[in-house]
Amino acid sequence: MMKIIGLVLGALVLLPSCGGGSAAAPATANAACREEVAQACDRAYACVAVADRDTDFTDQYGTSLADCKSTVVDAQCATAAADCPTYDATKVAACDSETAHLTCPQFFDPTTPTPACDAVCP
Repeated sequence: MMKIIGLVLGALVLLPSCGGGSAAAPATANAACREEVAQACDRAYACVAVADRDTDFTDQYGTSLADCKSTVVDAQCATAAADCPTYDATKVAACDSETAHLTCPQFFDPTTPTPACDAVCP
């Protein structure tokens, strides 16, 4: 389905999200993970119609947007600091720019290249 599970569990690689903005980059891998997974929750619930939220969807994104932003974020980011000891906050803006305009199909395609995001946690 989407990159949220594979990318965050493997290492903190900022995932396709709503991205963008001029806010300062999160200072820690854990903060970055929490922000990006929450944005992925927003994107997933915006992209997938209620009727299409099957078991695979709810297994990854929870049973509601609120559930995703609490339970899923907590689970996905529990080991972010250990998973990404080389977190580079200076790369977050480029990642956000790269992913901000992904279409829903691109967002859910695990093969969509996001090299700027890969640099956040090399």
